[in-house]
Amino acid sequence: MKKIDHLIALWCTLFVLLTLLSPESGGQNPNSRFALLESMSTEHSFHIDRFTHWGDDWARTPGPAGHYYSNKAPGAAFWAFPIYKILHPLFGSSKIDETHPPSFAYKQLVTLLTQTIPYALISFFLLRALVLNFSLSLSATLWGTVALLFGNTAVIFAGTFFGHTLTAFFLLTALLFSFQKKFIAFGFFLGFALLSEYTMALVVPLFLLLPLFVETEKQQRLLALLKCALGGVIPGALWCWYHTLCFGYPWLTAGSFQNPIFLDVKHLDHNIAGLFSWWPIPWDIGAELLIGGRRGLLFTNPWILLLMVISLVLFIKLKRNNRHLLLMVITFGSTLLLLLMNMSFGGWHAGASAGPRYLCALFPLWAIVGALLYDKIVLFSTPLKISLWITLSVAVIVRGAILATTVLAPHEEWLWSWLYHNFILAKSSTPLVRFCLYLSLFTALFLYSKRSEKSGRHSSFQGFK
Repeated sequence: MKKIDHLIALWCTLFVLLTLLSPESGGQNPNSRFALLESMSTEHSFHIDRFTHWGDDWARTPGPAGHYYSNKAPGAAFWAFPIYKILHPLFGSSKIDETHPPSFAYKQLVTLLTQTIPYALISFFLLRALVLNFSLSLSATLWGTVALLFGNTAVIFAGTFFGHTLTAFFLLTALLFSFQKKFIAFGFFLGFALLSEYTMALVVPLFLLLPLFVETEKQQRLLALLKCALGGVIPGALWCWYHTLCFGYPWLTAGSFQNPIFLDVKHLDHNIAGLFSWWPIPWDIGAELLIGGRRGLLFTNPWILLLMVISLVLFIKLKRNNRHLLLMVITFGSTLLLLLMNMSFGGWHAGASAGPRYLCALFPLWAIVGALLYDKIVLFSTPLKISLWITLSVAVIVRGAILATTVLAPHEEWLWSWLYHNFILAKSSTPLVRFCLYLSLFTALFLYSKRSEKSGRHSSFQGFK
């Protein structure tokens, strides 16, 4: 077990290092969350009236006495507030005002401590738990590690305070605690996932199937649900406090008071708050999110599409291994629900960002599903195993190219074409240097891992079931 701990730790360290070597502010999206943090820290308030010039990501309540608020879910700000407050005397004070957001160094340090490092840590402990619980082979563990840390577009936001990587961290942490039957902690982190990203309201009900399945007796299941509810008290109370104070009722969110420039579908007859259009069904947008060149999974995370197909094929074959089946169903169902939501959203492309951003918080879960299915896929078909590695390699390269340039890719252009031109036509050699460094360090660790895999080919790690 020491060998596999060592390898996973090296990959997690490389993840943090490469994220630090590709620093990026992220533009106005993180600024909206930092505006809330600054207001909480200095104004002792949730409104961001003083900081609306930091970007367009705001919501405003009506009437002469209306206030401006962040149009983001508040969970990321609540999570980061203690660190932000502690560091404020060093980076804040007179350096931040109505026209000057927090410094780049301040934002990067807050992001590192509250998002990047936590994601790396939970990846380590979750991968280790998978090996102990499910006796993964070294090859399956390596595939899952690469997919979790380098092969999905959730992690391209690890160095910016967009919130998607943080939401993924909450979901992964909840998953780990479900394995350990620590349902109070499970409920806490699942609640924070919802508090950090409103769309998780579609995902949380499916996740609640985990404690229902882990326990076998009716009384134990009821107790597990009660513990989940107890764990959700703190994020639930924060939800009610914030939304009631800002918008009058706990069920009203910033989406009801969105900046008018983001009301993309208000002219359509069948719209919800000017943000969502549910009829006619926008199948063309669904196709763009799955296989399109601008935001599609096929060009950013192709291994996820492959796993979706494999999951459908193996659905019946896995009926005797219910834990594998349940996580696969939860992940597949959650992705489908978020896809339908994303299709109906007027700003489905997420503006200037690489990949299908509104789906990406779930992508690390697919890495876990892939790791669990890997050994069965190998037995089922060697070509499928090769396909998994090829499609994962595409995602790893795309991730490196995005981090070498910027996560703020325009939605009007094909992503690959845009990345190519940013390398070829760039006035600076920095993107190419970053990409080569990323690829070199990644390849070196990958070869080292494969060498360790060969030396331990006959080793297995048996754990509790």
